[in-house]
Amino acid sequence: MKILQAIREKGIRWCIAIMFDRLVPKWFLRLRRFHVYEMDPEAVAGLGSKDVSIQWSKSDEETREVENFAGPQRNVVDVGAEHMRVCYAKLNGGMAGAFWMAEQVFMESGLTIRYRLDEDEVWLFAAWVAKPFRRHGVYTSILGFMLPDIAALGKARILLSVNPDNIPSRKVHEKYAKRKLGTVVALRFLNFAFCKVDEGMKTNRSFTWNHKKLPIEIRFPKA
Repeated sequence: MKILQAIREKGIRWCIAIMFDRLVPKWFLRLRRFHVYEMDPEAVAGLGSKDVSIQWSKSDEETREVENFAGPQRNVVDVGAEHMRVCYAKLNGGMAGAFWMAEQVFMESGLTIRYRLDEDEVWLFAAWVAKPFRRHGVYTSILGFMLPDIAALGKARILLSVNPDNIPSRKVHEKYAKRKLGTVVALRFLNFAFCKVDEGMKTNRSFTWNHKKLPIEIRFPKA
């Protein structure tokens, strides 16, 4: 029943992708296709529930508390951990959700692809909402707080990726996006990696035989 519910809610291709990730070892093979969006802070300003309390982590202890619930982020990447911050939400006293932000550089740990970010760009990743608090406006509350706050810091571009087969996620982000930069298709097999991007993005190389010494890097040129 849970499988059928997941298929109805998120689509069969998304479910197949999740099953693939669970069955195939991460060190052996990873394949991804995702859309990259530039989000619109003005579209989400004021969204969310007043019952949801949201703030940025202000200490390493707070960050560890978030990771205890939502899973580790800083120790699963080879680069960029020092430039990560997390924004988290609480509802009825419980940890309800979180969303991470990276500056300068972010690495997709499974693919080992790196995003090189300009000073006015940030990358959002690892959105999470606890099951008991889903459909309570937690995620829109996080967006309504986080995006305008990031823009107030002088960041002109707020970027994130979405699996197009995750239909609910795609619809939410399309609703609050300025535009879609394009689609990325990435493959890593052992130490080999391949990446294809649309015109809205640029790579330093499309193929590498050693993803650690010669990583593929994606940049996001201004329109």
